Amino acid sequence: PSADVVIYDGECKFCTASVRRVAKWDRKGRLAFISLHDPEVARRWPELGHDDLMQYVYLCTTDGRKLRGAEAFKYLSTRMPALYW
Repeated sequence: PSADVVIYDGECKFCTASVRRVAKWDRKGRLAFISLHDPEVARRWPELGHDDLMQYVYLCTTDGRKLRGAEAFKYLSTRMPALYW
């Protein structure tokens, strides 16, 4: 609850490697990560369909917003200086 949650494909090697990299940059613990295949995702965010989750990375903010794809990356770049160009 105190961190924004990144929902990613935990069975995708590229996605998993990307999440590991972002997690290293998150020195302040602002993010939590969960695989879309974890049953907790369907329980906590039932409005997010499996097909959408397979197509996009989602970021669920602490204030209830659900951002996906480039919109999620833009948000992350404002929270993590290592991602801000």
